[in-house]
Amino acid sequence: MPLELLKELPGYDPDVEKNRAQARQIMQKLGYGPDKSLPIKVSTRDLPPFRNPAVLLIDQLKQIYIVHNICLRRAGSLSIDGLL
Repeated sequence: MPLELLKELPGYDPDVEKNRAQARQIMQKLGYGPDKSLPIKVSTRDLPPFRNPAVLLIDQLKQIYIVHNICLRRAGSLSIDGLL
């Protein structure tokens, strides 16, 4: 995809702060903001190759009014039950 076209897609501009500002605007239109965050649950295995990206994701989501509850699972025990 040409870079000019890619920049027009939400979240694909190289300017990270601009992308975050757009994401915050979307969240504010949906009724979320610094005083009211969207709660989510992130479930991942308690192994560094899985846990570390989950921690990075959570850190980025906090910047756009999405708060987390991380659920670390032992390797082999991850299931769909309890995720919803």
